[in-house]
Amino acid sequence: MTELTKKKVPNEIPWSKEAENAFKELKTALCGITELQVPDIEKPYYLHTNASQEAVGCCLGQLDGKDNIHPIDLGSQELNPSQQKWSAIEREAYAIIWALKRFETLLCGAKIFSLTDHNPLVFLTSAAPQYPRLQRWALAIQRHDIEASHMKGSQLVNADALSRL
Repeated sequence: MTELTKKKVPNEIPWSKEAENAFKELKTALCGITELQVPDIEKPYYLHTNASQEAVGCCLGQLDGKDNIHPIDLGSQELNPSQQKWSAIEREAYAIIWALKRFETLLCGAKIFSLTDHNPLVFLTSAAPQYPRLQRWALAIQRHDIEASHMKGSQLVNADALSRL
């Protein structure tokens, strides 16, 4: 679907079977999303992030009274051709950096629990990364009161789906 919204696309959208399937998948995904809740500045935030080869996705949420995480906001961004060549850890780290910037006004000074399906990211800020880009991002992440933990990809459904649209 992202390809069809670019400026290079002519005035008439070249609709194909692939585009129709992507559109139906997008409609189904959007209809299945739960309602977004209003943030409570007294509660910590839960930031789910994921990266695919083509895009990054994130879901910012908070716990309700029954220990269920309810989404506050969702986001995704297509990776440019240069970013698509990054290693998996770089794409996954970028997903966190991008999400922190996207939700900066909400997250400034707040406790954040970062949940990712990429286990090496859990140690990004505690171990000295080997590559300059990861070093810069580790420093940027350390500006926040953030605690990273690993979850199975199957448990990060919202962020995973958004990174594949």
